[in-house]
Amino acid sequence: MFVIVTSPWIMYVFYQTIHRCYNLIISGHIFRHTHISFLAEQGVPLEAIQDRVGHNRGSRVTNIYLHVPQKTKDTITPLIDSLTQQ
Repeated sequence: MFVIVTSPWIMYVFYQTIHRCYNLIISGHIFRHTHISFLAEQGVPLEAIQDRVGHNRGSRVTNIYLHVPQKTKDTITPLIDSLTQQ
């Protein structure tokens, strides 16, 4: 489940807590990247992801947000290896 927080005060406290505990400065945009990567990793079609995040071109979602997660690499590598061994 994803929660959308619109209160500036809550977001301010969240960012300050992250900064104090982990010495990191983050923006809210990182949650967008995480959400899109999570959807892709779960096998959600690219068209559904781009519609959800408001992009009209799938290439933008692919080029900017998606990367190949380790889970996918672990699945694909044996398949590619099996093709080269034939």
